[in-house]
Formats: sequence, C-alpha cells, structure tokens
Amino acid sequence: MPLINLIQERRTEQKRQETKVRWSLAALSAVTSIGLGAFAFLWIGTEALANDERNLTAQRDKMEPILKAIESSQSQYDLLNPRLITLSDAANTTQRWARVLDHISRSCPGQVWLTGVRCSQNSIEDPIIMEIQGLGPDQDSVSRLILNLQSSTDLETVDLRYTQGDSIGISRAIKYEITGAIKGTAKPAPIVPKKDGEGKDGAKGA
Repeated sequence: MPLINLIQERRTEQKRQETKVRWSLAALSAVTSIGLGAFAFLWIGTEALANDERNLTAQRDKMEPILKAIESSQSQYDLLNPRLITLSDAANTTQRWARVLDHISRSCPGQVWLTGVRCSQNSIEDPIIMEIQGLGPDQDSVSRLILNLQSSTDLETVDLRYTQGDSIGISRAIKYEITGAIKGTAKPAPIVPKKDGEGKDGAKGA
C-alpha cells in the first residue's frame, strides 16, 4: 500500500507539473501574440507616417515652382509699387484739376469774367489754396459765383476775400477775389527718423 500511494502521488505531481507547463506555454503564447500584434500595429503606423511624409514631400516639391513664382512676383510688385503709387497720384491729381477748372468754367454767371487763377500752399500739411480773380457787373453776380463754386466736390471753404469797385472803359464793374481749398491736397508730415543719441524730445544725450 505505501508503494501504491507513492506512485499515485508521483502521478498527481506529474499532472500538476504538466498543467503548469501548459499554462506557462499558453501564457507565453498569449504574450507573444500580444507582442506580435503591438509590433504589427507600430509597423503599420510607422509605414502610414512614412507614406504621409512621402506625400507631403511630393506635394511640396510640386508646389515649389509655384511658390517661387509667387515670391518672384511679390518682389517685382514691391519694386514697382512706389512707381504705381506715384503714377496713380499723378493721374488723380490731373483728374482733380480737370474737374475743378471745368466746374469753374461752368459756374460763372452771365457777364462774370475771370482775370486770373493762382494756387499756393504754405506747407505739405496744408491744402492747396486756389485764388480766383475776376470782374462782374454787380455784387449779386459775384455771390452767385461763390454759391456755384461751393457746390464743387473738389473745393471746400470757398470764401470771398474782397470786392471793390472798378471800371472797364466807361462801364462800372466789381472786382473780386474768391479763395477755396482743394480737397485731398493736404498730406501728413513726413516722419523724420531720430538720430543716434537723441532722446524723445530730440535733444542729444550727454
């Protein structure tokens, strides 16, 4: 009987060891499967990122000539822009003067004559002042001229500077002078860069 019990115990222990080995192999297989799955996931992700990088690089290479053309066009625009601004300002100035002179020619009532037109500007920050001299038969005709000039979209602060009696041969007349500011002719003062060593008040430092 003791021998039989010993054999039974050995068989039981052997089965227990085999069960442990099977569980160990199953666990190892599971860990290996998880590891292979994780590796496959990381590999697929890496390949996807590499593919995206290749696509972005191809798109960048494809866009590079266009970007260079845009950069070249921007450089040419920056070079020509000051000239375009100058030409545009000159065209606007020419059109403004044409409108002003046309308006003056259509604003004179009957028997009102122009004898002179001159312009002056004290500084670039002030508008150009137009001075209009002429002759009219009476004060009413000069007043109508002023009202007509005030309707111009290119003139502002149109005022009568003076009137005085005058004569043309044996006829009496009114000599007048009217002033008006040309809109859009005042410019901001240019910004003078500070010299090295100057403070806020423009005084040089010690």
